[in-house]
Amino acid sequence: MDLDMKLKFNFNKRNRYKNICSIEGCNNSACGKYCNKHYHQIKRYGNIKTRTRFDKNEIIINDNVAKILLYNNVSDLRSPQN
Repeated sequence: MDLDMKLKFNFNKRNRYKNICSIEGCNNSACGKYCNKHYHQIKRYGNIKTRTRFDKNEIIINDNVAKILLYNNVSDLRSPQN
């Protein structure tokens, strides 16, 4: 197999998904309607989660006061909101 065929084969193999995930804000490639991440969330939980345990905590800054909204590993808010 010559070099051009190898490059073409690898290019097609890497870019096999031509669709984009149908979830708003997700630009991952998809095979069908959902990307791999959202497909497994639907398969495991029955719905798509708004947050995952890998999302960062939110910081709200008001003048000289900063509030950090802390979430636990199942995406439940742990810090009280005042």
